[in-house]
Amino acid sequence: LVWTTLRWLLYEKKIEKKILNKIKRKNQYTVIYEDLCENPLLVLDEIADQFGIKKGKFTTDYNPRNQHIYGNAIRIREPEKVKRDMRWEKEFNQLQISTIDFISSRYYNKCKRKEIVLD
Repeated sequence: LVWTTLRWLLYEKKIEKKILNKIKRKNQYTVIYEDLCENPLLVLDEIADQFGIKKGKFTTDYNPRNQHIYGNAIRIREPEKVKRDMRWEKEFNQLQISTIDFISSRYYNKCKRKEIVLD
C-alpha cells in the first residue's frame, strides 16, 4: 500500500512537471473532484466563465454512442452519469486510509488542486 501510494504521487508529480508547469497559469483552472461529482453543471459553468466560453446547454449525461470513434466498441454502451466513486470506503480499512492520507497529505496540502487545463 505504501509503495502504491508513493508510485501514484510520483506519477502526479510527473504530470505536473511535464504538463502543468509548461502551461501558463491563466490557462489552468482548479477543479475539486468532489465538487465536480456533486454539482457538475455548476463546475462546467465556472469553467466557461473563467475562460470566456459561451455557456451552452451543458449536460452531465455521457453518451458513448454519440461520443466515440466510429467502429469503437464503446458505441454500444449505455449513457452514463457523472457520479462520485466511493468504493474506497468499502475496499480499504481505517489503517489503510490513514496511511494513504499521511503519505499523500504533504503533497496535496501543498497544491490543493486537481487541474483541468485548457490551452
